[in-house]
Amino acid sequence: MVDTGTDAQATGHVKAAHRGVREYRAVVYGLTSPNDSRPVREGTSGPVKVDVR
Repeated sequence: MVDTGTDAQATGHVKAAHRGVREYRAVVYGLTSPNDSRPVREGTSGPVKVDVR
């Protein structure tokens, strides 16, 4: 596990309920301290289209 830096990684799984083209984007949130209860949006990826069959 990496607390900070560029080596941190995350994996997500999505289960689509309907067929067709879906669009997803990733959002990264961070905390300013270990006791922080309000996440701050650090960045958002561009959209990625996925064809669900």
